[in-house]
Amino acid sequence: MFLKESLSAKEWAAQQGEPVQSLPKWTWLVSLALLFHLAVIFITPNSQNYFGFRLVKIIQPYAGLFEFSSEWTFFSPDPAAPMYYEWKAYDTSGNELKTGIFPNISSLSFFADRQLRRLAAGRYMSMQPGALENTLVPYLCRTNPGASAVRLTRVVTLPTPLIDIIQEKKDVHDRSGLNRIDAGMDFCDSSSASAS
Repeated sequence: MFLKESLSAKEWAAQQGEPVQSLPKWTWLVSLALLFHLAVIFITPNSQNYFGFRLVKIIQPYAGLFEFSSEWTFFSPDPAAPMYYEWKAYDTSGNELKTGIFPNISSLSFFADRQLRRLAAGRYMSMQPGALENTLVPYLCRTNPGASAVRLTRVVTLPTPLIDIIQEKKDVHDRSGLNRIDAGMDFCDSSSASAS
């Protein structure tokens, strides 16, 4: 008998003579945003599944914005390799103007917020197609007056494999393994080269 007489919350409130209150519209938007955020958190680390492949165009930009897409390899036997870009700026006649590294790892300290953001930017640029040409190249062209072209080389410092350390073939601090990948030469447009 109780099941037959069970009422929904709205019907019960109407019988009691109380006004029925609905949730404000903004709570629905916040709920949807929270559900999307949680979905990104759960799908991104396991993106090699059906949902990851189907939703990659929606999830990847959001995951990249908050650095959810970086691998969690802190405790693996062979942790993630440090990565940076070597760059060379050239003038209009092809002479080398200046060389450098982005991000400048030697000046990195724990409290250097700007450097930490540059590390995240370097990681983002290496993962997103076109991001390197649209962000780092114009930045280097603006900060190097007279530059007409920039050549980039992606350098990955390969960590010493754990098996080599166990077999005492190499030391833990051996960073001799470098993987250099030429990212090509990009030309500065007139607006980015002249702005400083």
